Amino acid sequence: MSNTMPPLPSDDPFATPCFYYGAISVVWCWYEVELDLLDDYLDGLGMKAGVFDGKGLVNFSFMNATSLFGSGSLSDPCNDAPYNPGGSVFNETELNIVAYAKARENDVPDDLSAIDYIFGADQSKNLGVYRLHVACDNQHAIDAGKKYYYENKFLTFYKYTAPNLNRKVQKQIETDNQWKIHCFSDDAPDAPRIYKAKIDVRHQHFHEANASEIIDISYDTKRGRVLGSRRNFFGMHSVALLTGKHKAKVKVTIGPGGEGITPDGQQMLDDMKRLIEGRDAIAVQKFESPTCLAEAIPYYMDQI
Repeated sequence: MSNTMPPLPSDDPFATPCFYYGAISVVWCWYEVELDLLDDYLDGLGMKAGVFDGKGLVNFSFMNATSLFGSGSLSDPCNDAPYNPGGSVFNETELNIVAYAKARENDVPDDLSAIDYIFGADQSKNLGVYRLHVACDNQHAIDAGKKYYYENKFLTFYKYTAPNLNRKVQKQIETDNQWKIHCFSDDAPDAPRIYKAKIDVRHQHFHEANASEIIDISYDTKRGRVLGSRRNFFGMHSVALLTGKHKAKVKVTIGPGGEGITPDGQQMLDDMKRLIEGRDAIAVQKFESPTCLAEAIPYYMDQI
């Protein structure tokens, strides 16, 4: 094993040195949180919470993403895998703590504000987001995230609406800069809900922000080591700062938990209660990969 990189699985055809997304749409909601609460999560993992004017930073994100694999099959006769159409679609929530490895402490800037960090001012790239929980609705993405990136990732189900061009024009206008997200522990009609979120920033001013590259932080429990991976978004982020009455534009309701919820779902629910519930978001950040092709509706060509 390399001293700087964990081994990739030798029997996996997708064991590449980088994972490429075909398209992605993400929204992040940012919160200031007390440092001692965050360090409770990090102390035993060789990490510390980033400090921004005496506070720490947490975000939760919701993303829709696709990837293309360049091959497809009806099934894999070796392990009876399900039909693979050559691509994959997934939705997921990340609950993140901005943190750094203790070994890098001398190289971590200590004079950034929360807004500085959100806008991408940390050029040391030693601060990153520790993925405390990743709730995803695609088992292939879960397996890959755990195997390659050591994510704390588990299966959930979603019902949501997010900004999208593939709607009637009026619906596009009505849903612009709005997200309604329900995350469930199961896919049954009465499944326990982990959280629901309503983000409505239609009338907020968004500022361009160069947030890439984002450092994602994980922990290798087998080897007891902190891991970092670099996630590059090929384009500009946009940030809306929430002040005064506008902080109410982000509303997150955590589920009650209890009977019927998975252990992973219950743990995420509990941590969202500790880190997010009762707090006001300070910013909403978004990224949407550019559309690569458009075909207009047809018209009759059999008349002049």
